[in-house]
Amino acid sequence: MVPPRTHDPRIRLATNVDLSALMAAPWSSGLPEKHRDRFERQVRGETAYLLAEVDGAIIGHLLLKWDGPSDEPVRSLLPPCVEIEDFVVELELRSRGIGAMLLAHAAKMTRERGLTRLGLAVGIGNTRARSLYERSGFTAADIPEFDVRWQYRAPDGSLRWEGERCIYMVKVLV
Repeated sequence: MVPPRTHDPRIRLATNVDLSALMAAPWSSGLPEKHRDRFERQVRGETAYLLAEVDGAIIGHLLLKWDGPSDEPVRSLLPPCVEIEDFVVELELRSRGIGAMLLAHAAKMTRERGLTRLGLAVGIGNTRARSLYERSGFTAADIPEFDVRWQYRAPDGSLRWEGERCIYMVKVLV
């Protein structure tokens, strides 16, 4: 059972102090070490690593990649856009507006940099996330479906791969 939260979520940039909590978060997929890399990229100005926090607990995150998608075929098929990567909210806290807050903050930061397009990949079977993106103003880009893969550490300590078929969605910011 999720403990009751006493305050509204707050969206902020990750700090070095957050890394151990992020690496231990069971709801954050992929390799735990990815968080250190993302924070270092933020320090270099390549990304913004946004966190959702309630009562001192990190409950969600997303990575804004200022230089856009790095993977093909997306990068060569789309006009330039900032890309959202690894967007997740703790399972028990979904459908409470936290994801919408993270997306709104990402759009605000993108506009503040003078950029006008925000994109993300979403799994074809992930209708719940796609619905959130559509409510937030994202539309499907006119590019073919593609595969996204990521590595994770299994409970036995071995490295494994997971993936999903995706579409790409874009929001034009005004």
